[in-house]
Amino acid sequence: MASPDPFNNAQAWDQIQIGGMVWGGPAGLFGKIRIQGASRFYKIDAKKGKGLNGATQTYQGQHPKKFKLIFSWWTPSQHDYWTRFQLLFLFDATKLGSLPPVWPIYHPALQLLGITAICVEDVGAVEVDEVTKLASASLTVEQFVPPPPLNATTTPKAVPPNTPPPTLGSRAPTASEAAVIAQINQTKAAIAASNANAIPHPPVLSGPI
Repeated sequence: MASPDPFNNAQAWDQIQIGGMVWGGPAGLFGKIRIQGASRFYKIDAKKGKGLNGATQTYQGQHPKKFKLIFSWWTPSQHDYWTRFQLLFLFDATKLGSLPPVWPIYHPALQLLGITAICVEDVGAVEVDEVTKLASASLTVEQFVPPPPLNATTTPKAVPPNTPPPTLGSRAPTASEAAVIAQINQTKAAIAASNANAIPHPPVLSGPI
């Protein structure tokens, strides 16, 4: 799916969808979203010889990185929506066992990086600016990357000269990637059970995910 550009499709860049719920745009009461520090990180191990120029570089795969999602709002109705939207990320982690909570996510900027699922690490408190009265809250998240196959015991090879970076082209998913959807569904079921007595979520909206 092509990523909408931010000039002719500004509304698509003004909203984010997490777990089927929308923040920003008409469906999210026009709250604002800012993505801070998201990137696609490749680990390169460089071994340098003493007194020598150059280095032996070994590609060690894609590693997930933490980044922030900063939500902001300024009206009572938007605040009420946030009190319900945040329930998506509040759960009793002791009931989830070893299963990391994984949520599908969609924003054009993240789509361009191939980030389609996240784990939520930290839910920040609501802060209100004394001057502007702008309310905001942030989530610290990490891209979810499927674990490597259990039989992946070979040592990564050194990167050959003039090797182009990996692409995000279409391909058949690996077995571990295919397990992501099942893991997301298990997460939703476990969190729904732990939040059975919480305030109901807003209606789940259909979208690119």
